[in-house]
Amino acid sequence: MRKLLMLIAVVLPGLFGGTVYARPSAQAWHLRTDTVTSLAAQELLRRLPPFVYNDTAPAQPMSLLIYSESVYEPSPLRIDTAWNWERQRAPLFPDELTNPRWLAEARTRWNTACLLRQRLMTGPAHQVDYFAWQLPDPPQLQPITEAPVLPAMDAIPDALPSLGKTPEEVIRPRHWLHIVGLGLQFSQAYVSPNWYQGGDNSLTILANLGWNVKLNQVYHPNLLVESNLSYKLGLYSTPHDEKHKYAISEDLLQYNLTTGLKAFRHWYYSFSLLFKTQMLNNYAPNSTDRKASFLAPGELNLGLGMTYKKENKKRGIVFQASIAPLSYNLRTCIDSRIDPTQFGIKVGRKTVSQFGSNAELTMTWQLAPNISWRQRLFLFTNYDYFTGDWEHTFDFAINRFLSTQVYLHGRYDTSAPGSSKGWKKWMLKEILSFGFAYSFTTVPPKK
Repeated sequence: MRKLLMLIAVVLPGLFGGTVYARPSAQAWHLRTDTVTSLAAQELLRRLPPFVYNDTAPAQPMSLLIYSESVYEPSPLRIDTAWNWERQRAPLFPDELTNPRWLAEARTRWNTACLLRQRLMTGPAHQVDYFAWQLPDPPQLQPITEAPVLPAMDAIPDALPSLGKTPEEVIRPRHWLHIVGLGLQFSQAYVSPNWYQGGDNSLTILANLGWNVKLNQVYHPNLLVESNLSYKLGLYSTPHDEKHKYAISEDLLQYNLTTGLKAFRHWYYSFSLLFKTQMLNNYAPNSTDRKASFLAPGELNLGLGMTYKKENKKRGIVFQASIAPLSYNLRTCIDSRIDPTQFGIKVGRKTVSQFGSNAELTMTWQLAPNISWRQRLFLFTNYDYFTGDWEHTFDFAINRFLSTQVYLHGRYDTSAPGSSKGWKKWMLKEILSFGFAYSFTTVPPKK
């Protein structure tokens, strides 16, 4: 029973948060002096968690300072008797830790601020300039309607020469975009005289020259100006022709011009011009009869109407359609050695003028990074006869300088004689070529 009471007397104060200190007594029953160790202040500070003072508070909370690890030794308490013991509560930490200097300074500043605020609110009225309800309205700032003006380039110090000058091509807008394309394709075959299957030597050359100029719509969104000048020349050898060593398969000089003023969305009020002819003389096989020459035939077409233009950058398609309800067409045959009736011109005359309507549709489609398709459809009628040209050009780029080209040209003309069996009013031309191709352009690359 005695041992149970001593255990309760030791444990119970600890449960209520108190700290028990034992000290020697004159009585017989007392706590042994070696049961509690009194640590020095230096040892206590050493065993506390580290912290850093700032101007108002320590970096760590007070709980870490107050509730630190036990200061008792790990050895258990040894009690001879507990009938005569004395309980005493004493501070565990010195006054420097329980009431630190920073806390006293913070309390002083807080009290001073409260006193000044009270004096300001209750002091004489002449010491107060404005009350909250008497403050003047703040000035209203004007809204920004223009972009800020950047400093001039001349203001940049000479120590930065790279920033003082900008290349002209960067600051100068490109109003006109140019594309110049050159192409030279050929095919050749040699057959020995004793070849078991027979055959003839042949050489075919096809030259292409194109120059496209258009107005940059980034700076002129309401205007449409585009011109295209092209020339195609195809020659092939004729070993069985006793009159000529070569013949012409393609000879076309063509110029297209389209101008317009934006009406709405993708539509423009437009004016179109078309001129085409050939440059060299062409003869029938084994004959001196001339089939075509310069301005024989020659064709000039003027149209007034509307143009629709749409570009799909994602699919690489550029589509343009021009419809001219009012159109003028002029045909020429100035060579007296050529029959003008095959071009719809009366005998004894060199020109014929016609009024009617025309339509022109062009499309460029980038099927793949190295494959492109260009087509052009031109229709004209004077309400008495009808003519139409449909051209297709497929370009297969092998590398930067080599390409393969397939050219298809279909034509329908109601004024043609139509004596050929099977074709009648229909005409077709096809050319497959391989060779050199290169282009110069000022058009910026697509992003």
